[in-house]
Amino acid sequence: MDIYLGLDNATALQASDFAAIDCLYVQLGTNNTTDDQTLGTIGDTTATDTVYGNMKRIVEQVLTWKPTIKIFAQTPIYRSLREDNTVSIKLVSQAWRDVGEMYGMPVNDMRRDSGFNEITTITLSTFSTDGVHPDTDAGKARHIAGIIGFINRFPP
Repeated sequence: MDIYLGLDNATALQASDFAAIDCLYVQLGTNNTTDDQTLGTIGDTTATDTVYGNMKRIVEQVLTWKPTIKIFAQTPIYRSLREDNTVSIKLVSQAWRDVGEMYGMPVNDMRRDSGFNEITTITLSTFSTDGVHPDTDAGKARHIAGIIGFINRFPP
């Protein structure tokens, strides 16, 4: 089973990639709202045909490679794209919270707590130029501060 770093499955990760790593911060799920993938349930296996299955696959593979690693996950942030299928950002965020609870893994709920919303992201373009990515200086600063602040709440 492969886990990939980056877009388009560019780099397959291996156990040796985690040898010197103490923690992993995982952000995924935004693209699942526009792909044809189904949400699934927390009872899904680690197959890649559901959002839950993909999340569990990544967590279980990394823990198999390095059981001592601390894994953090992040829910998707607000975005302007409207979902055309049944998998919404809200449902993907709930899936991460469910998977986090299952594995005793902290989940940074950036959908709820980041300050990215329709006014700041779309109307004012304060945090995003495309309505999806925090790609302005203010957006990057807000996103990174949210990640660092979250991770620092947990002792090593």
